[in-house]
Amino acid sequence: MPNSGVQLTRKERLVVATLFVVLASVPLGMMWYGWTVVRGVLPPDANWHGERVEESQQRGEAIAAALERYRAAHGRYPERLADLVPAYVARVEEPTAGRREWVYDPRPDGSFYRLSFSADSAELDNYPSATYTPDTRKWAIDQ
Repeated sequence: MPNSGVQLTRKERLVVATLFVVLASVPLGMMWYGWTVVRGVLPPDANWHGERVEESQQRGEAIAAALERYRAAHGRYPERLADLVPAYVARVEEPTAGRREWVYDPRPDGSFYRLSFSADSAELDNYPSATYTPDTRKWAIDQ
């Protein structure tokens, strides 16, 4: 039976084969990554582990101490962490875990605040976070 299909050159066949391999690898890679995260082989956020979380908490406690000094001087907590610089801290050091940014949430009247950081896994419904409040003076970690 004669070949009625399109004839491809060797180079064209190589390009088609390469595209096939690449396109087939993407979903397989995604499935492997998802399986390893579910099985606990890979963490969903490589920045969220014990040492980095602990270091972030220590940095947060230094910020909390500066917030208390600010409150003692002004009668309220500041509106922004940047208000602590340079009188209360030389600079606000970012967390080393997760997204590497603080979420500072003061009450409008300046009587209370929450300081938190979280994993960089926004695609997950319940990603871990750590929150500090002045009433408990402890970190609460939500896994």
